Amino acid sequence: MEQTALNELKSILNDTESGSAEILEKINSFIITHNYKLSELKSAIKEIDTQFPLFAGIQTYLLELYSLLASNSIDEIVRFAKKFNSDLKAKFKRIYQNAQFILQNHNRIISISNSHTLFKYFQFAQNNNQKFAIFILESQPCGEGKTFYSKLKSIEIDAKLREDSQLKETVQQIDAAIIGCDMISESGFVVNKIGSRHLAEECRDFNKPFYVLGDNSKIISDKTLMQKINHSSKTIRGELFEIIEKDLITQIITD
Repeated sequence: MEQTALNELKSILNDTESGSAEILEKINSFIITHNYKLSELKSAIKEIDTQFPLFAGIQTYLLELYSLLASNSIDEIVRFAKKFNSDLKAKFKRIYQNAQFILQNHNRIISISNSHTLFKYFQFAQNNNQKFAIFILESQPCGEGKTFYSKLKSIEIDAKLREDSQLKETVQQIDAAIIGCDMISESGFVVNKIGSRHLAEECRDFNKPFYVLGDNSKIISDKTLMQKINHSSKTIRGELFEIIEKDLITQIITD
C-alpha cells in the first residue's frame, strides 16, 4: 500500500476527536481514493473493525464490505463505496427533514462532543435561515467539543464554548439539548461519549428536552449493544463512552 494511504489509515485509526459518522466518511473516502491490493484492503478493514467496535454505523458498513470482499473484486468494492457516499448525503438530509419541525422552536441549544450528524443538521438549518445560539461543552478528556465549536464557527453559526464545569448553569439558559450518538438500542437507549449522561440528567432536573440524532445504521439489538459495551469497557477507547437510558431521552430522531 502506498505511503499516503498508510498515513491516512493511521490517521483514521488514531482519530479520537471526530464523531462516528465523520470517521465513517473518512473510511469510505479512503476506499475510493487509494490504490491497493485486495489483501491490503482486507488487512486495513480488520484494523478498522478492531479499533471501532462501539460505532454501530461503522460496524454496519464493515459487514457490507466483508460480504463484498468474498467477491475478490476491488472494482465492486469501489462502486459500493461511491454509492454509499451518495446515500450518506441523502441520510443527513432526511434526518434534517425529520427533525426540523420537532426542533424548529429550539434556538438556544447545548451539545457535547463532536457529532458530524449534528453538524450537518445545523448546516441544513442555517441554509434554511434558522438562527441558533449553540453552547458546546469542551467534552474532556479528549476535548472534542473544541473541534465541534471550531467547525460551527467556520460556517458562521453563533457558537459558544463552555467548560464542562459550566454544564449546570448553561442548561438553565437553553431551550434544549441535542446530541449525536454512536449506537442506538432497539429498546431506545443510546451510547455516546462520556459526559452525555450527565448532560441528560441535568436536562431532566431542569425540565429541558434532550434529543438524540442518528441514522438507522446505528440501531442494533439490546443484546449486541451490551456485548459491545462489555467487550470494550476495559480498553482506553471503551472508557470514553457511556449509556444514556431511554427515560432520560425526550426523542431519538433518525432518517
